[in-house]
Amino acid sequence: MKEYKESICNDVIKRTFHFEDPKGKIKEGILKKLGKLWKDTRSNLFNTFYDDMKSEDENVKKHKPPGIDLEHRRFFLRYRLSGDTREKCKKNAENRSKQVYTHTGDQRLWLDEGKMRYVTF
Repeated sequence: MKEYKESICNDVIKRTFHFEDPKGKIKEGILKKLGKLWKDTRSNLFNTFYDDMKSEDENVKKHKPPGIDLEHRRFFLRYRLSGDTREKCKKNAENRSKQVYTHTGDQRLWLDEGKMRYVTF
C-alpha cells in the first residue's frame, strides 16, 4: 500500500502541483485528505445507490451510479453486504458512540489578529 501511495503522489500529484516538501508534511496531508474523501465517496455511493427492497441484480444493473462498471459494482455490493463488513461497521459505530471527545483531524482553531482560522499541523 505504501508503494501505491508513493506512486500516486509522484505520478499524479507532483505532476500537477509543484511544492517543496522536505519534511513530507504536505504529502502526508494530501494523502490523508484523499483517504477521507475516498471513504466518504464509498459511503455515499452505497447509501445513495443501494435499495434493500431490490434484488442484487436489480441493484447492480438498474440502480447503479453512472460510469461504474457492472463487475466493480457487483464486487462493491458483495463486500458491503458481507457479514464481516457489517460486523466491522457495527463495531465502529459502537466505538464512535463511546468517544468522549471528537477528533480535530489535526486542525485547531486559532485567533489570529482578531480573526478565527483553522490551522493544520
